[in-house]
Amino acid sequence: MVFDKNQSVRFTLVTALCILMLLLWALSVFVVSPVGTPSRFLYLVLVLCVPFAAFSPRAAAWFYLLLFTFLAFSKLNPGILTLTAIVLLAILVAQHKHVTGFTFAALIVLLGFYSPEHHRLEGDPESFIVFTAMLAFASAIGWWIDRSRRQQRRREETSNLRRRELAALLHDTVAADLTSLTVRLEALAITTPDKASQLQTCAQLARKTMADTRTLLQELNEPIDQTTSRPAPALNETLHEVTELLRSHNFNVQTTTELTSFPSQEHINRALHQCLHEIATNAIKYAAPGSTILFTAFIDNERIEITMTNEYSPNHNIKNSSKLGLESIRKRLAAINGVMTIQQTNKQWKITLAIER
Repeated sequence: MVFDKNQSVRFTLVTALCILMLLLWALSVFVVSPVGTPSRFLYLVLVLCVPFAAFSPRAAAWFYLLLFTFLAFSKLNPGILTLTAIVLLAILVAQHKHVTGFTFAALIVLLGFYSPEHHRLEGDPESFIVFTAMLAFASAIGWWIDRSRRQQRRREETSNLRRRELAALLHDTVAADLTSLTVRLEALAITTPDKASQLQTCAQLARKTMADTRTLLQELNEPIDQTTSRPAPALNETLHEVTELLRSHNFNVQTTTELTSFPSQEHINRALHQCLHEIATNAIKYAAPGSTILFTAFIDNERIEITMTNEYSPNHNIKNSSKLGLESIRKRLAAINGVMTIQQTNKQWKITLAIER
């Protein structure tokens, strides 16, 4: 069974409440004031109303009150099990059932201090003050939880609205321009046969970028809690993708690999996929056209080490780069216990990614 985030939180809450209520029930009926089997069963139904309130708060509250009333007028004193009403009140208020919670608290106070023998409210003032203070504290906790949930919901709604606005902007600008660029490149390939191969390569890259943009638009249009990311490709697939991407830009790519095992963790594969594509993008921008790019990859059970070496073009001034891509690589590697080292000479650029497993 697969739970989404909200279902998982609710399942954990209900499990914790069930354990807490069963412990309190066992303490009451076996230790504090032992009772017979029928009373044990009634008390068990009473305490199980509390975790049920996570699913149907009003139904749980009214059933709890009916059973509590029956116990009170049957001269079966729930004793410490009355404390379960405090937990139930907090659950009611936390789910924005304020009127039900207030009514529930008032009736519990009346029933808790009502004496069916003398037909009047009985009890010392200290007990009344302590019990009502505990109910007030439970209401305050429930209100705080409710307020936090509502604020979180508003933030998610604002974020979802912003995502949809960004998706519309990307669709009207970048996606439209990519479509136009693809059509023009294919037209140029027909009218200039001598450059047809290079232009078709550019058109294919534009189509791939358009497909990636459509995927991004689809994810942006989905609410945050419903967004499902595509699984990251395995490291050997990423290495093949990057190699083919560089070759499609007329680089001579030479690879040396020593692969005894591959990482199976999704977060490592995703980080390496993003880092290697960022490295390939830098090579396309700054490497000398048609030059040789050396890729080496060493992977075993303890370490992953990937190195790329290329000659950079003298026409590009690397010092003027914003280095945002390199900073992004460093952050992604740091998140998976990895480091990046760069060695640069007058003509050569060498970058190494190392990850301890």
